[in-house]
Amino acid sequence: MDKELGSGTFGRVLQHPQFPNQAIKRFHSLNQTDGSVPYELLREVAILQHMKSRRNIVQIVEEPSEEDPLQFTMEKYDMDLDRFIRISSHLDWKAVLHQLLIAVADCHAHRITHRDICPSNILVNTKSGSLALSDFSCARRQEPAFPRSTSPTGGRYVYQSPESLLQHCKDRYAADLWAVGCVLAEVLLRKPVFPFFRPASDDLTSVFLSIATQRGWSTNVQAWSTFWTKGEEKDLVTDSKKEVEFLNQFEASARPFLSGLLSYDPRKRPTAKACLAALAALVNPPATQGIQQSEKYDCKKQ
Repeated sequence: MDKELGSGTFGRVLQHPQFPNQAIKRFHSLNQTDGSVPYELLREVAILQHMKSRRNIVQIVEEPSEEDPLQFTMEKYDMDLDRFIRISSHLDWKAVLHQLLIAVADCHAHRITHRDICPSNILVNTKSGSLALSDFSCARRQEPAFPRSTSPTGGRYVYQSPESLLQHCKDRYAADLWAVGCVLAEVLLRKPVFPFFRPASDDLTSVFLSIATQRGWSTNVQAWSTFWTKGEEKDLVTDSKKEVEFLNQFEASARPFLSGLLSYDPRKRPTAKACLAALAALVNPPATQGIQQSEKYDCKKQ
């Protein structure tokens, strides 16, 4: 039996039986209604083919075959960032953010939103310290001709933006950047920045209220709905001290990134490209060629 490297909502990732540097992603089953190949599989393969040879994005090696349409072969990495955060004693947040932003900026430049960015979907090569964004089964092409879904994805709820949780998401690009902020905060804290739980009966409002309470935001759901639909901003921050305390738990150089990425207003979240420029502007950023701290790292050269 092939060694299981990981599992998720739609399938499992297995060690390739012949090639140690490759992995097989196998989806659970065909569609029960008509016996067709799952759309999530077709979508992920199409996006990975489109993003082939792009930096910091996991590379597809072999597409599904007629003999086995439920699986494809991809690069194998040592572990995901979720595990690496827990076991690594030296982790450079600037290098993590830089590599993740390269992947996200490239996706957004091709009108692709990932919609499920979280540490378990970021793969790590422990020898080189390189990262790769993976699991595009929830990703979407943001085509102007098609309406955008306002509902949250099937990923971990605590990495989803406030407007997504309350089903008012109009800008999926900004929602991706909120998730990037959550990942950055988790790298710095070595634990999820927001409470980690799955609400009973998929009550996403309770997840939003938990985040709002932690940040000192209003818990008036109707006020937030009015803000996201009409832009009327009134009494949305009820305890500014909590917001200051929230940011002060992070090192000073990271606070501007977190303040922007984790803004409740999606219009104020910087783009991935803008974040990359801000990161490059830091003087002699103390990072490495990879995500482990040791040598000087110049993100302008990467």
